[in-house]
Amino acid sequence: MNLLIVVSLLVAAPSADSPSEAPAESVRDAVTRSVPFLEREGQAWIDNRKCASCHQVPFMVWSLNEAHRAGAEVDLKKLNETIAWSTDWQNWSASKNRDETKQEQAKSGNIDTMYQLLLGRNYAANEADDSPAEWVETFETALATRQQEDGSWTACGQLPLQNRPERETNEVSTMWTLLALHPRSGELPNWNEKLDAAKKYLQEAQPGQSSEWWALRMMFEQRFGSLETATELKQELLSKQREDGGWGWLVEKPSDALGTGIVLFALSHDRQEADAAVESARQFLLDTQKEDGSWIVPSTLKRANGKVKDTSTYWGTAWAVIGLARTQPTN
Repeated sequence: MNLLIVVSLLVAAPSADSPSEAPAESVRDAVTRSVPFLEREGQAWIDNRKCASCHQVPFMVWSLNEAHRAGAEVDLKKLNETIAWSTDWQNWSASKNRDETKQEQAKSGNIDTMYQLLLGRNYAANEADDSPAEWVETFETALATRQQEDGSWTACGQLPLQNRPERETNEVSTMWTLLALHPRSGELPNWNEKLDAAKKYLQEAQPGQSSEWWALRMMFEQRFGSLETATELKQELLSKQREDGGWGWLVEKPSDALGTGIVLFALSHDRQEADAAVESARQFLLDTQKEDGSWIVPSTLKRANGKVKDTSTYWGTAWAVIGLARTQPTN
């Protein structure tokens, strides 16, 4: 795999339309300070776990690409190797002695890891590539075949154990999957039928308990539904911003980097009338970053009872970098 794969995964950061109180240099410095943490802890996970987990390796790739685009120095050679490793099905489990073919492994793979790796690539180009890498087609085919009869995609790994209703977690995985598949949906058999089934499933959704759900619901309506509904959802999302400028991953909890980064990512696609909220969120992240470049984040798992975990801190740090990079001011 060559450097073109890295380029294809890069996500372009939208420019700010209005002046911001936080200068671009401050945002870039915060992103730059996170790079060694993301590189070191991400590689340690690969070395120790030998697992391309949905909460660690894909966000290592995505956030480092965002950091590079924001002007931070990133080891692209090493990043390229990580992309090659993370998209090779033989490396998706510590067990190396399986008899299944790669395609069979793909069909049983973790859908959340697949759509996350695709998102990092798809949001770069904002359109389908004429000649995507082999892993892209493999992941897309595998994801398309994993849709459930009710139109949903079922979350995998530890995600169903998160501290929110299980159906909400499945709704989130469904919306992320649709956004990941959309750029090349014309290549997928029965795409319109799959999309219609997913829409029907989501029509029965109850208001989410997580800011991730609200952010994704807004993006889903922007891409697949009603712009009027998307505007209403954006206003609802903005109303959930806390006084310190951030969002909690759970909307009723204190602000954290995970929820705030996800919301900034969503708002980067529609900044109209949201610049003040974006600036406040950026400032929250600048004010709460630790010396080692990380952000301390409580675990999303119900059994953790709000305790900080290394995995949630890494996940939240990656999302903070993504959110900052995508909304980096131009001044």
